[in-house]
Amino acid sequence: MKTTTFQHIALWAMFIGAFGLTSCDKNDEPTPKPEETKQHFVCFNTVDQKIDYLGTFADLTQKAVDNKKAFEFAFGAYPFAQGNTVLVADGNGGDKVHKFTRDANGYLMRGESVTFGQGSAPGEITFSNDGKAYVVLVLLNTYSQLVV
Repeated sequence: MKTTTFQHIALWAMFIGAFGLTSCDKNDEPTPKPEETKQHFVCFNTVDQKIDYLGTFADLTQKAVDNKKAFEFAFGAYPFAQGNTVLVADGNGGDKVHKFTRDANGYLMRGESVTFGQGSAPGEITFSNDGKAYVVLVLLNTYSQLVV
């Protein structure tokens, strides 16, 4: 009986090995990549009042938006946009403003972040016409100027 069991195991191992060697061809077609569509809108969504996502979508007829290519922030962040520049102020006592720019297809690319100091709580951001933005530092009762 032991010999028969060993023979069955050896036979199955040879079968699986032969199947594995013949199942793949070097000239198999690669998995096609989905076509990238131009993104026209920036969206900011909140999940369960815990996490905020900054992403893009193509048009208003789109039935669903996923967060695969979105950037994640703590709850309470605020986005402000002008042209191809998006600035996101940390919310809930944060101390940073994050800069994003849109590429040729409309997707967001992370830029630099500016830290204003602990407890500064950057809030409202206003863009001016001369390539600058003004950030209100809520807890410090002042504002700061950024070059965008």
